[in-house]
Amino acid sequence: MPLLKWHSTPAIQRACVIEPVFALLQIMAGFPWMLPVIPEPRGPKPGWAPSNEERYERFLNTLLHGSDWSFGLKYFAIYWLRFMDEGRQLSSPLFENGSRKCAEAHLMEHLNLQLSVLDRDKLVEVTVMQNSSPCWGCSDRYEKDLGDIIRDSGITVTIVFSSFHRIRRRSCQWQHHLHVNTIPLEHHTLNRDGLKKMSKVGIILKTAQFQDWKVLRIALQLPDNIFEEAYNRSPRRKEDVLLKEDLDFILEN
Repeated sequence: MPLLKWHSTPAIQRACVIEPVFALLQIMAGFPWMLPVIPEPRGPKPGWAPSNEERYERFLNTLLHGSDWSFGLKYFAIYWLRFMDEGRQLSSPLFENGSRKCAEAHLMEHLNLQLSVLDRDKLVEVTVMQNSSPCWGCSDRYEKDLGDIIRDSGITVTIVFSSFHRIRRRSCQWQHHLHVNTIPLEHHTLNRDGLKKMSKVGIILKTAQFQDWKVLRIALQLPDNIFEEAYNRSPRRKEDVLLKEDLDFILEN
């Protein structure tokens, strides 16, 4: 039998636990160096707006193996229009997901408005570039809206993307990347089939290659005089090769 038996009452708890802890906190408040350091949350601060260079870096590094995967939390989309007039090209702003809308929804609203006032007879190509393939919901939107443009106007529509949205890439499975196992099979199937449906209505699907990155820099009004050398040294080049092989496999099977 223990010599002392603990009898816990509200008064004892207050005297032995609550009041001493409260007193210690008061002492620590007088010495800021004693207070625990709370790390600042990651990501941009409220009111912060990234520059085009920073947006481009995020675009370039989204879900790139060996880079900061937190960049994959922000999705971007941009489009440009090519006309019959030699050298004439019109670029849109860079759209981001937000305001309860994905980047693709913002892009389609802007594109439909532009197509309602432009002379479609002189328009020959619409190219969309985004840092992730469309999810199955956005694939349905593209299949309908961009499919209608192809059917009604005969305009060439191309979607270029630099990563796959929740798809179990074959190259990642071969290399035993663990993140593949975090993607539910249902999500993989829906997103994969969404790409196939867009292809069936005539939308050309491409993964980003060197020339696409150059065009994106021009659209964002960024210099490209040193880009080629940096691209050849970066993991982006290898990733673009693997992405193309993965897309070819999806569309052919």
